[in-house]
Amino acid sequence: MKEQQYILKNAKSFELKDIFDCGQCFRWNKESDESYTGVFKQNVINVKKQGQDVYFKGICSGDIKNVVTYYFDLERDYENIKKTLSKVDINMKTSIEYGKGIRILNQDLWETIISFIISANNNIPRIKGIIEKLSKTYGNEIIWNNNKYYTFPSVNQLKDVTIEQYRKLGLGFRDIRLYETTQMILNKEIDLEYLKEEKDTLKVREELLKLSGVGPKVADCILLFSELKRFDVFPIDVWVRRVMNDLYIKEENEEKVSKKKIENLVFFVVILIITIVIINYVWNGNKKSDKTITNTAGRQLANTDTTQTEESNNLEERLENILGKIQGVGTVKVFINYSESSQTVAMYNENSKTSTTEETDTSGGTRKVEQTDSDKEIVYQEENGKKTPIVQKTLQPKIEGAIITAKGASNVNVKTNIIQAVEAATGLATHKIQVFEME
Repeated sequence: MKEQQYILKNAKSFELKDIFDCGQCFRWNKESDESYTGVFKQNVINVKKQGQDVYFKGICSGDIKNVVTYYFDLERDYENIKKTLSKVDINMKTSIEYGKGIRILNQDLWETIISFIISANNNIPRIKGIIEKLSKTYGNEIIWNNNKYYTFPSVNQLKDVTIEQYRKLGLGFRDIRLYETTQMILNKEIDLEYLKEEKDTLKVREELLKLSGVGPKVADCILLFSELKRFDVFPIDVWVRRVMNDLYIKEENEEKVSKKKIENLVFFVVILIITIVIINYVWNGNKKSDKTITNTAGRQLANTDTTQTEESNNLEERLENILGKIQGVGTVKVFINYSESSQTVAMYNENSKTSTTEETDTSGGTRKVEQTDSDKEIVYQEENGKKTPIVQKTLQPKIEGAIITAKGASNVNVKTNIIQAVEAATGLATHKIQVFEME
């Protein structure tokens, strides 16, 4: 394949960061010149924006103009959509401004299925790393500009991959899901061509839900972000549900907010925009780091993840109580985003044994070799016949951002007071605190 180029003049609704870093795709990487290079199907493309023009350059399986027009959904009038939705209310206007350059990509169905199975309980950097390893190990190599790129492996290229081999790529509990899904498609239990041709979205969704590792949210991500392009569905998780309830539905008990109620609220593009914004906000904020902690007594501590729900709710309630007492604020709701879950740090004992052996080399010389073996064991306590680890301490999660809705937020002074109060209470920078007027 020869290198091709295409220039999209005066591009509308096309911002590289908004498109590639919003959580809908995982094979695009930012370059030092602010451009992005990605692999999709048999194509390797570099995308760069200069002024209002977008430059596409790379090697393609077909004409580059046709390839990028389809993949980037360039024939859809996003400007008109945004103009219409901005008139709905201030929440829509703010959401659209936040993700003004997003375009929904037409991604390969098979790749999207596997990618979003991998995305379950995961963060974007790790998702991208796993997919890159999978492609490098089982995909085809493409060389462009003296760099090596790898296509996403086809179903047939993964037919003989074992659960153990998936596990070596860092898939964790997802290893069996990828294996089972691949086998289901190979055995024609699920027909990908049927999914592309079937017009009834509900039937397609039912088929996707049969795949291992595909639940309602993953199924909706596949329907929306792949070449299936079904705009009559959208992914809903706890974060989307909470935002929609706080801004529009106003149900006191969030658990009573049904998907149907949200579906009936506004038409699909409105939800689409909010969904993508929340995906970006949550996924990019949930970057977990591995930690090893030791103490001076030589006892090592093991980390055990716990849920952040309790900490989040407590802080949100305290902030709502404080903000509600500020003059002019009125009714207020607070949403806090954390970078990672809280962690309980358990204790375990370490028994060390050092042995010394004497070795003789080929020339008759001798040397002493010292070897230390460690045996580590978590310390448990037993109560009412139930064993639980002894907790050394709890590490609190880091706050990444806050969203506040308040009745009085239309007043500039009130809004400023809210931001200053949240900044003082949480230590957040001002730009990480977003305040909106409550309907």
